Amino acid sequence: LLNIYDDFDRVDHPPIARTDPRWIGAWWIGFLASSISALLIAFPILGFAHELPEAKRHRAKDVNQVIRDFMTAQVEY
Repeated sequence: LLNIYDDFDRVDHPPIARTDPRWIGAWWIGFLASSISALLIAFPILGFAHELPEAKRHRAKDVNQVIRDFMTAQVEY
């Protein structure tokens, strides 16, 4: 690894110029690839359920437990 040499302060210029008809200037390809990747990841995630089937029962049980604990604490105080 120490035998690799690089001139980080010098830039090699490409053999074509911006006025050349072969110049594409495709700066937008990164945005396009990122957008497509985000969509490909988002669609499977959107397929998950908004709420698990047992969530309402567990939430009601937790609320009842909190209310009981609160009432017990009030009586003991």
